[in-house]
Amino acid sequence: MMTEADLNGDGKTSRAEFNQHRAQMFARLDRNSDGVISEGDRPRIPIARRKFDPAFERVTSIFDRNDDGRVTLDEWNKTDPDVFGMLDRNDDGMVARSELPTAR
Repeated sequence: MMTEADLNGDGKTSRAEFNQHRAQMFARLDRNSDGVISEGDRPRIPIARRKFDPAFERVTSIFDRNDDGRVTLDEWNKTDPDVFGMLDRNDDGMVARSELPTAR
């Protein structure tokens, strides 16, 4: 996700880019633009549902703080722990590709 958030392609992600990318992700999942990610956002086409449903399950399991089956923008924005802060190891306000953990 952090490399996708590098919106200007300079090899580093600023907190502003990270936040903008997160807002874009929320907007994509909130298909009916009601400010909430919920069952109402499920696509009607079965093929599209197969892609949406696993993403919806992951999102609700992480962000649905009150277990109501919906994720509000407020819940979405309250991330704990601060992933950006954890990855910005040198505290320069940017996450460079070299700071990202490598897959094993």
